[in-house]
Amino acid sequence: PARNEVTLNLDLKGFSNVVLRFWAKGPLESYDAPPGTIIYGGADYDGVALSTNGTTWYAFMALNNLGNDFAEFSTNLDQVIARHGLKYTSSFRLRFNQYGDRTRTYHGGTTIDYVTVTGTAPATVSLALPPQAFENQGVLTNAGTVVRTGSVASNAGIALSSAHPATLEVPP
Repeated sequence: PARNEVTLNLDLKGFSNVVLRFWAKGPLESYDAPPGTIIYGGADYDGVALSTNGTTWYAFMALNNLGNDFAEFSTNLDQVIARHGLKYTSSFRLRFNQYGDRTRTYHGGTTIDYVTVTGTAPATVSLALPPQAFENQGVLTNAGTVVRTGSVASNAGIALSSAHPATLEVPP
């Protein structure tokens, strides 16, 4: 028997509403259960696990009773990480595991296809300013810009202020 695994490295820091979807089939494959919910390093089992550090893995989906035809699998990862007290990180990992002596689908192994991970990106704000500005020159002709990325549930207000209001005027 052999362990076959593929690990996806994802930057999900600050994401929410994250959903994993994929299709799988595994004719003639016998099911090997994970040794527990928490796995250190790796293990011989059939399923999907996640990790925030690449060392401690949390098995959350079994890949058993797979048939000859593809079936769709979907799970909300927000619920999985909440159950384990975890947060999305910039080095978040998903691992698909298959264990057995049948490593190819036509011999009875497992096939995973059409893997997608979707979610809501965190909202960010960036401020681009001109490289220089001079006193008493009035309104800048090369004005700065404020860019907001990601989605927010409602309108977001951005307050500009100056640490030195006597020397720098910020328009309302």
